[in-house]
Amino acid sequence: MKPFYLISVFFLTVCLCAQNAPQYTVNSNGTLRAKLIPEGADNYSENGIYSYSYSIGAVTDEMRELHSYRLFKNSTQQFEMKDVPGSDVTVSGSGYSLFYDHSMHFNREVTVNVYSPSGSYLFSKKYRGASGFTFSDEGNFLMVRHPGSTDLVELQTGSSRRFAPGLASYYNEKAQRLVIADETVLIMYENDTEKFRILHQNGLVRRIAVSEEGDMVAIISGERLAVFDLSGRQIWHQFAEAGKKYRDIKFEGSQLIAGIHSKNEKSSQGHLLRFDGLGRILESLDGSLRMLPPVKKLSLPPKNSVGYEPISWPFAPFDSARIVWNHYEQHMGYGADTLSYLHQGLDLIIPIAEPTYAVKGGIVKCVLTLGGAAYWRAAISDSQNSGVSDGWLYAHLIQSSIQVDIGDTIQQFDHIADIVAWTSTWAHIHFVQIKDSGTVWLYDDDEWGINFNPLFAITPLNDIQAPHIKPVFPHSKFAFTKNETNQYLSADNLSGVIDIVAMTVDSVCGSEWQQPATSVFYEIKNNTTGAVVKPRTLAHILNHRYSFYDSGNYEPYAGIIYKRNQQLLPSSWMSITRNYYHNLTNSDGDSVLTLQERELGLDTRDYPDGEYNIIVYAYDASGNSSADSMIVNFVNGISSVDEENTPGGFIVEQNYPNPFTAGTVIRYRLAGSENKNISREVKIRITDILGREIVVFNAGVQPQGSYEFNINEIDLKGLSSGIYFYQVSAGENKIIRKMIYLR
Repeated sequence: MKPFYLISVFFLTVCLCAQNAPQYTVNSNGTLRAKLIPEGADNYSENGIYSYSYSIGAVTDEMRELHSYRLFKNSTQQFEMKDVPGSDVTVSGSGYSLFYDHSMHFNREVTVNVYSPSGSYLFSKKYRGASGFTFSDEGNFLMVRHPGSTDLVELQTGSSRRFAPGLASYYNEKAQRLVIADETVLIMYENDTEKFRILHQNGLVRRIAVSEEGDMVAIISGERLAVFDLSGRQIWHQFAEAGKKYRDIKFEGSQLIAGIHSKNEKSSQGHLLRFDGLGRILESLDGSLRMLPPVKKLSLPPKNSVGYEPISWPFAPFDSARIVWNHYEQHMGYGADTLSYLHQGLDLIIPIAEPTYAVKGGIVKCVLTLGGAAYWRAAISDSQNSGVSDGWLYAHLIQSSIQVDIGDTIQQFDHIADIVAWTSTWAHIHFVQIKDSGTVWLYDDDEWGINFNPLFAITPLNDIQAPHIKPVFPHSKFAFTKNETNQYLSADNLSGVIDIVAMTVDSVCGSEWQQPATSVFYEIKNNTTGAVVKPRTLAHILNHRYSFYDSGNYEPYAGIIYKRNQQLLPSSWMSITRNYYHNLTNSDGDSVLTLQERELGLDTRDYPDGEYNIIVYAYDASGNSSADSMIVNFVNGISSVDEENTPGGFIVEQNYPNPFTAGTVIRYRLAGSENKNISREVKIRITDILGREIVVFNAGVQPQGSYEFNINEIDLKGLSSGIYFYQVSAGENKIIRKMIYLR
């Protein structure tokens, strides 16, 4: 009996030791990692039992084609899939593969395609504005954070239940307890019924954990850890030490493990604390240490030459330009004339796992994924308040490398994260300044506004190559169509209201990927007299503000800035040589873009028949420019006008800008004779399209000479957008012209 007793005791001791052996270690950023997972690996289930691999094919700015997907369980392959139905993948602790289809990302939509551990298709769900995907403790459920709710989805059946929204959530399958927390409230549901709802004191909750038996709930903010019982009573709490932040928590039996992060300019290190059920520290360990490379900080002026606060490049060295892949408001499509959109940000190509740094200090307002490991992003605002503020967005981060979390304060040039592989050979960051409200920014409130083109702020922008103006067609430098149609016109026979199309390409800082010119202007000269009949007019500047990152805000504008049809297709993302067909005449001449400008065009009937020279100017963000021109003929049956056959030597020019919003200028000239200077009483009368008088301005008695008269919004207060006429009278002579007012 003795040998059997000794063997039994030994076996029991081994089992207990194995049961109590730590299952987790800590990454250098303070997040906890199952010991089965190699450090830095993001292609594992959270418990480390499942891993996966795939190859990357063609890509766009927000999509990747994935092929040859393989799922492994403890290194044994479970199934293989040739073509993946999505741009990214995560795997639950029970082996469910979730493929995230981002093909409609410009509508804020992601479709989650769910497959069983053996590779069978189960179901698909589409979400709009989702910004968080978390598995339950055993991996049989998915929690989705999206506008107004937290959804709990059973992965085997696809059944979904809806609960309160929150910053963080956790589902214990065994006890069937779901816990959700926002900035002030902690809620527990048991079997879908609310068990308690309390006010907590942790502020911005980063993580939630529920004990294996479901009898304890733990939450953390950066500074505070708190544990509650099933009645919602706080059992104990613990503040983080100075210079450290809580980043992660998990239960092992009745013991709680906390992942903690400490960071300075030289290093980033994770730490692990193990607590018993009463909050006593059982173990304190230092985890992975990452040494950060030294960086040379830049000294930047408060404002640059175009009025923006300068920022550095978001990579070290900070004064070194990176490869620009996709430009702000770049026109892109999918090979058809039915759909295209404007790229809302700046995409830079960098080496895989390149560290990115804060271009400006501030408060971290968001750290989230839009679906999958490649879609993690962080935003850093210039202030911490619940109102509206601006912040720089850094997208496509390696999750295990992220050095910040919501509520953290960081300094300019601090390391934020490393950039995830986008192809097999390079990574890319999506970088832009956004606007949102609240102490935490989610993707669910129609506020994630896009502010401006980062190239106007990046310093230094060492770009010496000017944009090129290329022929739209082999036989024609520019293209001409009837306004808002695809009916092309001959340059020798232009009549009525037309659109003028010019093609530009640029190479920002020497990038091999072609981008559009940042701004395009045009002017028109009478080729016979040499007179400028259309002063230099801004067609478009690629620096427009959008109220929200959504195609409903910016997709319709693609067809205003650019011409798109079967002959003039937008380029695809992986084309190095690209086409940007600017519609010059869809503009009222200012830098504000409105949907009403789609109907605008050049009315050739405002000018006498004859030969004209259309001159196009293209600029980049550094001010480099080029120009090109084309001779055309206006043919409307309108004879030429000069001072001799103008009544009383009286000339009235077309108002500029036209159309206009804030104001416009009417220029006119009073001519005398060889023998005397003639003075005349001048009046300017504004009427609507029915001839009803709106307002009359008396300019007084004026001698010969050239004059300008300014009309502003106050003068036209109360008027709606539309066509109006202005009549300039000088003595008995009158000339009437048309103008367009846009509110």
